[in-house]
Amino acid sequence: MAHVQHSKEQCGESRSEEFAKLFTSHQHQLFGYILALVQNLADAEDVLQQTGLIIWRKFDEFPVDGEFEPWACRIALYEARNFLKTKRRSRIRFSDKFLDAVADAHAARADRHQSRLEALAACMDKLSGADRELIELCYVETGSIKQAAEKIGRPAGGVYKSLERIRNALMNCINRTLAGEGKR
Repeated sequence: MAHVQHSKEQCGESRSEEFAKLFTSHQHQLFGYILALVQNLADAEDVLQQTGLIIWRKFDEFPVDGEFEPWACRIALYEARNFLKTKRRSRIRFSDKFLDAVADAHAARADRHQSRLEALAACMDKLSGADRELIELCYVETGSIKQAAEKIGRPAGGVYKSLERIRNALMNCINRTLAGEGKR
């Protein structure tokens, strides 16, 4: 993958917006990753803030077609290491080897999560139109199974049973898909 450099002046507002969208959509995952590294909520917040600044400063180096989360996690790893090295009051010191192991475990979990999301999307496409509509009604439109049941004129218990059947079918489909890809 080629690294394409961009200047903030050349790309203007759109590059800033791209950064904002990417950072905010991955902020929760970055925070969890940092928290696993530094093991303290307040410290994780500090490291996340510093990481965000570094990511913004280095954003011109981020490839347009690159994967943001692994790139940002690499920066977060370095920032967490620096933080832990300079933190004098901490009695617990993690080795770089340990931090690398945590980073690798996080990357593997993120890959599994992405694989499951892709399998879910494929399995959703295999559902009947009525089942997809029921899921959308319950989880997207109304946000409530009871409200969805009222809207379609069915008893809530029947909607719960239908959703249980659909969720089981989706889970089985996801597991089969991942097993077929060797990604379980």
